[in-house]
Amino acid sequence: MSEQSLLLSSMNFEIGTEAEAIAKPGDFIVSNFSTYQHWSIVSDKLCSEGKLMLISATKRTGTVMEEPWDKVVNGQPTKVVADTPILSPENIIKRARSKIGVWKYSVTSQNCEHFVNWAGNEKISSKQVFYTITGATTLAAIYTLVEKNPKLFWILLAVGVGGFLGLFLSRPSTK
Repeated sequence: MSEQSLLLSSMNFEIGTEAEAIAKPGDFIVSNFSTYQHWSIVSDKLCSEGKLMLISATKRTGTVMEEPWDKVVNGQPTKVVADTPILSPENIIKRARSKIGVWKYSVTSQNCEHFVNWAGNEKISSKQVFYTITGATTLAAIYTLVEKNPKLFWILLAVGVGGFLGLFLSRPSTK
């Protein structure tokens, strides 16, 4: 059975998770994959199984795709992001679809969070990337300033710890 373009607001369908139950077309969702978060946009389409579709940029596909909820979130804890985008849900979905197969994924400059922020807020940004780089460089700089004879191992450890702390601090508020 092919995917159907259905207006979700006029449909009654069973939903598998709490995030799915409250998600609306154009909402941003975030799935927690332990060391990083995957960002997606809720589509106005349902897949052949009657589940929500998501639009996101992934390293797995190398671009933007519109795929079933379960394929994207892969069973990971998922929440709806509380921030309100500046564009309407219709415009967010339209912008998101315009990049299907076009967006070239890059973890540092065009990742899933960059894509979602571009589609909903007209700016390419990623708190995960910013806070990870900031945390890594800050902790490494502090160590090298404090230590009289800094060792490469400890500098690299400071980069790693600072990066993970920054990544942890980048978590968005959710509904």
